[in-house]
Amino acid sequence: MKRYCPTDVLALIHCLRIVQIFVYSVKWTGGLQWGITAHKKFPLVACILMPAGYTDCMDCDAKKTSVLHTIAPVWDKDSRVLVLGTMPSPASRAAGFFYMHPQNRFWKVLPALFGESLQFANNSPDRDGAIRERRAFLLRHHIALWDVLAGCDIDGASDASIRNAVPNDFTALFSGAAIRAVFCTGKTAAALWQKHCAADYGMQCRCLPSTSPANARWSLEALQGEYAAVKAAADGVSGKAGATFP
Repeated sequence: MKRYCPTDVLALIHCLRIVQIFVYSVKWTGGLQWGITAHKKFPLVACILMPAGYTDCMDCDAKKTSVLHTIAPVWDKDSRVLVLGTMPSPASRAAGFFYMHPQNRFWKVLPALFGESLQFANNSPDRDGAIRERRAFLLRHHIALWDVLAGCDIDGASDASIRNAVPNDFTALFSGAAIRAVFCTGKTAAALWQKHCAADYGMQCRCLPSTSPANARWSLEALQGEYAAVKAAADGVSGKAGATFP
């Protein structure tokens, strides 16, 4: 059997490193797609050729879905408060409206502050009835509802996984309604508003805790205490909105 001397091994490693540098240099274009394919079909080869951590990154990106926002915003000329999420979850996209995951507490928290409760549950078979009821509630109390992003790459409903964020265009909304306060439901939504929108529209936001079931450490009562600022702003109570980014 032929034996390889150390210089032969070093030469082989050097060649592999050259290929590695070439593959890495093309970054997130065609090279990434090649890398994903190679990683799936020839994992050993891909591990040799790709830099440390690169294949892990490809695994993460391969799970992401490019999502476009297709749910129309809710607002009219009498809206005074704008409440923003990040991007509709898969459950909300399937239902065609905001915060419609069966365990999301948004539609329990907000109506309770106004002494109301909704007839239709988030997962009601009467989807159209549930949407009409929620729209009417929002407009009745001068609350506009939308999301910060028009599109992004995201893994399921994980805000932390968002990449390539593209903000919505709020020009028509701010031109057509006298919005006095902006509230974001969660830290990611607030951070994205501050990064992409705050300067353009001259409005800072107040960050509210997420009503997602993933944020279970917040009780219904604690959420109501934080979201009371939305009611105060919608009712025009001076000094209660606190629309500043924490």
